[in-house]
Amino acid sequence: MHDPKVVALEIPSPFPSIRRKKRPADVKHVQIRYSWRKWYDLRPKVFRKFWQLGDVEIYWRPMFTIWHVEPDGRDSGDVCPHHARWQDETGQWHTKPLHGWKWHVHHWRIQWHLHQKVRRALLTKCEECGRRGSPNISHQWDLERGPWWKGERGLYHSQCSSLIHLRRQRDGDEELVRYLVSALRVASDESEEQVIARLTDPKSRGMEFSGAYRLTRIMGFERDDEYNLVRKADQ
Repeated sequence: MHDPKVVALEIPSPFPSIRRKKRPADVKHVQIRYSWRKWYDLRPKVFRKFWQLGDVEIYWRPMFTIWHVEPDGRDSGDVCPHHARWQDETGQWHTKPLHGWKWHVHHWRIQWHLHQKVRRALLTKCEECGRRGSPNISHQWDLERGPWWKGERGLYHSQCSSLIHLRRQRDGDEELVRYLVSALRVASDESEEQVIARLTDPKSRGMEFSGAYRLTRIMGFERDDEYNLVRKADQ
């Protein structure tokens, strides 16, 4: 996937977040354990620190994330390499990670998470319903950044995003059904109306009523008062 940005550094918040694990109902006593660990996320060399005491986890979220943006929109690592690779006299290849790219200050873009949350909650509107409420799902990359006071663009609420995916799935299903019906017409030498009438005939159809009804509606037909198949515009 083409992406000119990669996380270079993260500055954690000085204020920790506290989370309590749910204890199973059949467990009354839990052995108290002290532990410290690093939790790696999907981005390279990025971690958040955790302290654990029994059921309680204390962790530090990032306050600032510093992104390295590759010049000229190139893919990350093309201009500012992340690794050095060479071949020795025996023909064996070696790889060594490089860290200098992280300190290319002129390529930095700083993300302040608190500022982003406040802006998203107060100014950003869902592209589908037009309401606020911290929409945080995007369907595409590389949108042009608008003015600060207009909020972020191209974001959706979770429910609105699911609705859009259902619409796209429905449109794809309809296109597939129309293609199959067209192919069936050629094979059986029937008109579109004859194919739909045969497939949805209540006396001989092999599909359930709901499937026959949906196929009828997708292809632009319906049943009249005498249950004859007619086009919607013909009634």
